Amino acid sequence: HVGFRQDVCNACGSLASMWKVQGRCFTTLTGNRIARSRRHVDIGEPRLARRIEEQTEAGGCNGQKLENYAFQAGIIFSLAGVVAVTASVANNQWLAFRKDPHECVWYGPRGIFSRSRAVAWMPLAACMGSAMVASAVVVFAPLRLHAVLLPPQIHELLSMPLAILVAFRFDNSYHRWWTSRTKVDEMASDLITLATCVSEAGSSLDLLATSQLDLQAHEAFDANRLQIQKLLQVLCIVLAEEIKKLDQDCHQDCNYEVLQHFLSPGEHKACTDSADQILWCFNQAMACIHHGQLISQYSGELASQMYQTLANFYSTVHSVLMLTSQSSPAPFIVHMRTFLFIFCFTFPFTVLQRWPVYLIMP
Repeated sequence: HVGFRQDVCNACGSLASMWKVQGRCFTTLTGNRIARSRRHVDIGEPRLARRIEEQTEAGGCNGQKLENYAFQAGIIFSLAGVVAVTASVANNQWLAFRKDPHECVWYGPRGIFSRSRAVAWMPLAACMGSAMVASAVVVFAPLRLHAVLLPPQIHELLSMPLAILVAFRFDNSYHRWWTSRTKVDEMASDLITLATCVSEAGSSLDLLATSQLDLQAHEAFDANRLQIQKLLQVLCIVLAEEIKKLDQDCHQDCNYEVLQHFLSPGEHKACTDSADQILWCFNQAMACIHHGQLISQYSGELASQMYQTLANFYSTVHSVLMLTSQSSPAPFIVHMRTFLFIFCFTFPFTVLQRWPVYLIMP
């Protein structure tokens, strides 16, 4: 019994000591876990607060962006309304300033509200399609903008040659218009000079005052004078028809039926059958001047002046026809259109992150 008690006491002591050790270990482990969890809570509290602040700021930024978009849209619609009201007021016939020529140019066919504009629908549709694709990328795939975003240096390099080509194109157009205007003025001046020489030098009153010719000579002078005047009228009609035929926007054929009122049937047939009606008119006018010189209707000096004026008139007519028919140089037009199309077609993918969506399409 004594040995048994001693063994039991020893076993109980061992169990007690083991319990104390495990209790301390459990307490230590539990304390470490609690401390660790406390540390996580202490560390997680500022993170959670910071995340809440970021979300709040993001919500505020989104609200501010929406307010900015609404404000910008309001400004745009206000400006559009001002332009629309101005256009509607300008179109009223009862306004007094519509009679002012300085005001008429703003709302007339050459004003900002003019509808007579040269619009190429195919490249315009292509550029609008490119803008729609870019807007769709911004709206539906904003996280993939970097995959399609183009560097702005490309358009910076293209802008310089494109600006030079467009400026040269505008200067060439204005120079062509001004040259045509001066050529038409020269034609009118030469035509008036010829008509004046024919009328004054071939009149019967001057002939009666300077010579004692018979009645047949007077009739020959009057017939030659009337023939030259008719040829000048025919020349103006033929020139107008030729310019109309060379115009690309006019699809009407030349109408020479009106020439029957000025020419005889034989002359009308010869004129219409000729390969160059303008040259035929000039040849007939030269022949009439030569005939007038032979019958002493025109002096040598006057006939020489009329020949020179008619030659200048013919040269001016051909310059006008060349300006009407000849197009601009093909390489220049091809390069300008290529640069312009590339610039406009790829420009929406350069401003994806800079411009709002509603400004990419316009």
